[in-house]
Amino acid sequence: MSWLIEIVSKLPADVATGLLAILPVGELRLAIPVGIEVFGLRPLQAFFVSLIGNAVPALVLVFGLDWITRWANEHWAWAHKIIMMVYSRTERVTRGKYEKYGLAALFILTAIPFPLTGVWSASVASVIFKINPKHALPAILGGMITAGIIVLALTIGTEGVVRSLT
Repeated sequence: MSWLIEIVSKLPADVATGLLAILPVGELRLAIPVGIEVFGLRPLQAFFVSLIGNAVPALVLVFGLDWITRWANEHWAWAHKIIMMVYSRTERVTRGKYEKYGLAALFILTAIPFPLTGVWSASVASVIFKINPKHALPAILGGMITAGIIVLALTIGTEGVVRSLT
């Protein structure tokens, strides 16, 4: 992961933080602490830049994943295979939760700041379960904001504890 931080550290801090938030691996769970601790952004600046960056994949996936999948099937078989593996994994992990909780499952999947949860997973799930974007996006974006608040609070709290110990 240090190679990624080295690459983005050459960019302006807010741009680098926003780009980290776009990535499926860390999303804003990575971007907020890195924005504050590594790039020196103010906490609210890191929070808002991360929200903007993390919203990008939600919009692209919710509105464009079906098209991307069809295009990959026609032009890049290897990419289509990867997309189908992601579909399969996401459906396996989220089907029971979606059947039990409905739209709230998208919110919960996005709001809980654990690995393999977040905007990417919830957006793919919304496409798999054919949820209308006007219903899916508020749940996903609401969960994203909640996750951002949790991560920001944990980052600020941890930062304060570490500073008091040194």
